[in-house]
Amino acid sequence: MKSLFRLLLGLTVFLGAVSPSAFPNEGTNVALTGFSVGFQGCYKDGCLTPAAVRFTSGGGDAETVRVVLESCDPDGTPTCWETAVPVSEGECRADLLFMPGREGAPLTVRLFADDSPVPADERVLKPEEPAPPLLRERADPTGEAFLFPKPVDARQPIWLVVGGKSDAAAGLLSSLHLAADRTPIPIPIGSLSELPDRTGGLDAVDLVVLNASDRAAFDGAETSARVLRQWLALGGKTVLFGSAESIDLLAPGGLLADFVPGEIDARHPAQLRAAPSLVRFVPKAKNLVMLGSLDSPYLSFPLLKSPAPDAQIDLSEEGKVLLARRPAGFGTSLFFAPDPSVPPLAEWDGRNGLLMKIFAPEIERLTSQPPQTGLIRLGYRDLAGQLRSALDRFDGIRPFPFSAVFTLMILFVAVIGPFDWFLTHSLFRRPNLTWVTFPLWLVLFSLLAVRLGGYSHLRQYRMNTAEITDVDAESGLTRGAVWGGVYSPCDARLDVTAVPPAGLAGPETELTWFGLSGAGLGGISSPIRGHAASGEGYALGGAALRRFPVPIRSTRSICASWRGYGAPLESRLTEEEGRLSGRLTNPLAVPMKDAILVYAGHAWFLGTLPPGESEFDHAAPKTDAPQRALTGSNNPFDIRRTGAPDIPVWERYSDTSADPAVILRAAAFYRLTGGRAALGLGNEGMMRLDASDALDAGRAILLAEIDTEQCSFVIGTGRGEIAPSGRHRALARVWIPVDRDGEEPRDP
Repeated sequence: MKSLFRLLLGLTVFLGAVSPSAFPNEGTNVALTGFSVGFQGCYKDGCLTPAAVRFTSGGGDAETVRVVLESCDPDGTPTCWETAVPVSEGECRADLLFMPGREGAPLTVRLFADDSPVPADERVLKPEEPAPPLLRERADPTGEAFLFPKPVDARQPIWLVVGGKSDAAAGLLSSLHLAADRTPIPIPIGSLSELPDRTGGLDAVDLVVLNASDRAAFDGAETSARVLRQWLALGGKTVLFGSAESIDLLAPGGLLADFVPGEIDARHPAQLRAAPSLVRFVPKAKNLVMLGSLDSPYLSFPLLKSPAPDAQIDLSEEGKVLLARRPAGFGTSLFFAPDPSVPPLAEWDGRNGLLMKIFAPEIERLTSQPPQTGLIRLGYRDLAGQLRSALDRFDGIRPFPFSAVFTLMILFVAVIGPFDWFLTHSLFRRPNLTWVTFPLWLVLFSLLAVRLGGYSHLRQYRMNTAEITDVDAESGLTRGAVWGGVYSPCDARLDVTAVPPAGLAGPETELTWFGLSGAGLGGISSPIRGHAASGEGYALGGAALRRFPVPIRSTRSICASWRGYGAPLESRLTEEEGRLSGRLTNPLAVPMKDAILVYAGHAWFLGTLPPGESEFDHAAPKTDAPQRALTGSNNPFDIRRTGAPDIPVWERYSDTSADPAVILRAAAFYRLTGGRAALGLGNEGMMRLDASDALDAGRAILLAEIDTEQCSFVIGTGRGEIAPSGRHRALARVWIPVDRDGEEPRDP
């Protein structure tokens, strides 16, 4: 018997030794050699983040290598992001996106040869403190370079400075004396080609600065320029500094032509020998001296000979445009024709003041301080957290009151104490019965607690959603975002797919978890760590979440963003002598209710707009305080005109509002409504929704509520699809170009 046991034990050891898992690298020769994340190590939790994985391949049978990054979401559940790259001799590189969800959580990098379930190599990276002044790769004892620093604060903007030097932006920011968590990080990018090859890789970026004077920074960057144009159209912001030496980059057909608000004269630059308008543009600036010498040359810059019809000219001199901005899709591009990094502007004492005027909208956001409210009292610090909290409120689900719990505890103590003593000692006169009655009381009160708890929870799946849809009338570009809160009555693994509206060309969808920013309980940066919702991870990527865990009687939050192209709209407005006229178009198949048109510091209430075209009525109820209309501060519209539509009384916004439509309306025009100072909350989680910059650049925006969802969630449980009921609130916006005749430059 002992011999048989030894034989079986030896056979087991032998089979384990020769199993494939014992030799994970056999036949593959794949090994990790490096890892980098973000932009020189700068990234934010809760944002799609570019990562570069470097590895070597010494040949073997493998044709492809699967690169898997395992991070975790804010609940601590592992999340997996994957890409596959072909194997070649020497060093290889894989670029992919992932979303870190927990500050301080480790990141696991794994390499798989072909479809092997066993990793050929893996490494666990723990976040480290960044090294000033900029993050640099560190060399480990084996000579491998791995860079995984801690993330920057979500409230701290990231500015990418492509070409030239970032010292001008750094000097400007240091002069503002901002708080450490509000000071932007200017990151120098040596070449535009270093940017990610997908727009999602720029998710954490607030602003991209382009210096056309550095021609080498734009060599061979056609793909990156295309990605940057897409990011700009989807709500990004760019600042382009021109140069008389790089006119071919800015002229029609040039790499940066789409970032110019008009057409550049490709033949010769403009020149100024005096610039009084520029001096007046900058407060308290001294005269700009230009002698025509090498040290003090005349001001030369690209000539914007044909500004776009919807361009907003902020500064011109002798009819030559110096500063202009233009809406581009849902984003805004700003163009300053001269190069501020060379004489005569480089030595001018008004240079910092000039840069402050150029970056005025960004600086206004940074210097706006919130009142004393927020995290401790509310549990969130920005509008995204408020929206997440609102979606977690389900009809029929209510927290069990603490008073009832306390009463039940007092009753339990009274029953097992005095009442049980009276029952066993006085009534039955058998003290030993306590061994029977005590377990009975425990079972009885446990069943009672379970029964009472069941009354406060539902037995069906529920899902609340909030949605906003944007349509650019000029290009037909359509984007949207939908947020959902899912309630499950049991432990569930859900397969969730986001389905964008039909009829769009080239639709793209990204579905991820929706976390709570900040250091509050359950927040991404919270120092308090709970247990993971499940030890088993789930996969993300594209429009689906696979095996997304939702614990029993709990909620999880998700978010989907989508985009595509429809047909351009006929909607266009014209402003003549302060009067707005033209046609509006409702591009949706459903009516737009309680519609308002916001433009140039005014708002008009238009009532319900049916699908299709309609004439804009300039005599509609109007207000010169659109921020009051957007936040529901009483009724600011003038309804003295006859035949005015009935104007509803909207709920007034507060930092405790639980109506998703009220929250989205504030986020949709965040800076216009007063930002942090007026709302008391930040907007870092939904900054791309803010249309205030487009209004500054001359766009008119139509805002309304709609009843029908544009992007829907399809949810499966493994036993088939389910259709959970719940509340749905949705807004829609149409971004309309405005032609202005005889416009004079104005101070922004």
